[in-house]
Amino acid sequence: DRIVTLNLHEDGTFDFDTRTTSGVLVTLGREGSMRVWDLAALTGVSPVLRGRIVAVHPSGTRVAVADSNGVRVVDSLGSDELYGSWQVPTLDALNWDANGMLAARSGTQLFDWDPATATVPATLDVGQVFDPSRLAHDAIEDSALVVVSGTLKGRRGDAAPLQDVRVYDRSVGR
Repeated sequence: DRIVTLNLHEDGTFDFDTRTTSGVLVTLGREGSMRVWDLAALTGVSPVLRGRIVAVHPSGTRVAVADSNGVRVVDSLGSDELYGSWQVPTLDALNWDANGMLAARSGTQLFDWDPATATVPATLDVGQVFDPSRLAHDAIEDSALVVVSGTLKGRRGDAAPLQDVRVYDRSVGR
């Protein structure tokens, strides 16, 4: 085993995502620039996009970058080729599911987008149940189901926050 320290960005790294099977690491610097790194060669390409959240496609071939203007999907090899863009509110989380759908969260609103077809299923709002402070979600492969976990709303006084996991069906919105 070897441990390597990389100077990824001069001002530090804000966010990153990786696909070790394809040898791709994508970083976002605090100044907002995105860099794509070849883990085998430990080299990075020049910044191609700016953003605040990044997610690498499971294949390692595409990268989704989000900022206040929405999400852009580009080639992970650092080209300027744009595969699609999606206008959504400022996001708190962004990730790809195994089916190639992008799953995003803004507060308690959960969004999905298929860049291949540009389809956007109905938004799922879990704000009735969950507090947005520690909310996470992930799609279940080859289904319309999404697993949501977080702190339940409605706990008052000295009661400890209660964590819960629920499964929602995106096709019906609940």
